[in-house]
Amino acid sequence: KIPCGNMGNKPTFITPKEDTTIEEAGSGTVTAKFLTYNLFMRPPGISKPTGDYKNSRLELLGDSVEEFDILCFQELFTAWSDRPSLLSESTKKFGFKYFVHAPASRASFRAVDAGLTIMSKHPIENVDFVLYKKANSADMFAGKGILHALVNLRGNRIHVFNTHMQASYNDTRPQSRATRVSQFKQLSGFIKKHVEGDDYPIFVLGDFNVNSREDIQEGLRDGKEYQTLLKVLSGGKWREEKKKGKDDKENENNENDTKLFIVHDLLREQKGYHPVTYGDICREKKPSPRDVDKHLKEKNQKEQNPDTEKDGEEQKEKKG
Repeated sequence: KIPCGNMGNKPTFITPKEDTTIEEAGSGTVTAKFLTYNLFMRPPGISKPTGDYKNSRLELLGDSVEEFDILCFQELFTAWSDRPSLLSESTKKFGFKYFVHAPASRASFRAVDAGLTIMSKHPIENVDFVLYKKANSADMFAGKGILHALVNLRGNRIHVFNTHMQASYNDTRPQSRATRVSQFKQLSGFIKKHVEGDDYPIFVLGDFNVNSREDIQEGLRDGKEYQTLLKVLSGGKWREEKKKGKDDKENENNENDTKLFIVHDLLREQKGYHPVTYGDICREKKPSPRDVDKHLKEKNQKEQNPDTEKDGEEQKEKKG
């Protein structure tokens, strides 16, 4: 039996009530398409002065995911909002029958949940969530962590980890970087815990809040913090500690007990450089920001003032 509904301090796990899907392993290569996206769906009452266009963006998103097999979202908060449920309903028509959301935080100082969601067209067989131990600044009020799902992809099981790490704030950048390094280590340990004893492929997605670029313009060189992330995830930190050991034989035993990983940045390898994955404004030569969400603004204005559009059409007809 796959658990369904609210599991208390465990992830909310929704799957069809009469689900009898059995996906058996086939021959040949199995392919899947993933989407990871920070939706910026902050809880009600928190938005820019001009508005975040949350409902408009949610509607556009729900109609734009058909090509994918697995969706990993960040900042899709359940706190005082039913948007996660609305998105789940709107994507069912594309086959996303399986839905996992991080639980509400029970810590008194965590005002909102992690905002993490995994949606899949393929059966989810197991789920888990862990809260990051360290956070600073505004992130202390969000239950950021790591959401795990074991997915049966046409008979081939894969581990999917979705995470949202510490953001950088102008007044606490060094502290934020130190917090993220701590979270790198916790993520690495959480992965090792769940993959021990199997050889299923591992996919780690999310918003790491790490600048992968050393050079801002081309994106060809790896940033220092990005290198640290890959090193920790691959087990590099463990190897450094192992070298410091005094007993070589003891180190040999440790190596046999520790699973090290070869980490691939699929987006970096596919593009040949680090693409820009963040930005809601673009800057021209003059230092004045220009909003690039113009189509959302226009759509939002039309929804709020439908008569304005009709008046415009009538004026065109008169001129014609």
